[in-house]
Amino acid sequence: MVERTATRLISFIYYLHRSPRPFTGGQLRVYDTLATPEAVHAAASFRDIERVHNSIIFFPSAGVFHEVLPVTCPSRRPEDGRISCNGWIH
Repeated sequence: MVERTATRLISFIYYLHRSPRPFTGGQLRVYDTLATPEAVHAAASFRDIERVHNSIIFFPSAGVFHEVLPVTCPSRRPEDGRISCNGWIH
């Protein structure tokens, strides 16, 4: 698995949802990076990127520590949630 992920150059996330959003959460959290001679690490500081309907976010795969924040959908109906498609360009 490490060999397959090592060839990733660009990561992307495509977002779809209803407007107005009937849910909360789902932001992309991108951590600042700390580089030492030994390794690259995620810093404690970060930036949250809001998800926008029918939009796509591209970012470098290598050395960019990130996570998608949990989504809360009070109605629990699938049509009120968020759909995202993620992938990688090798």
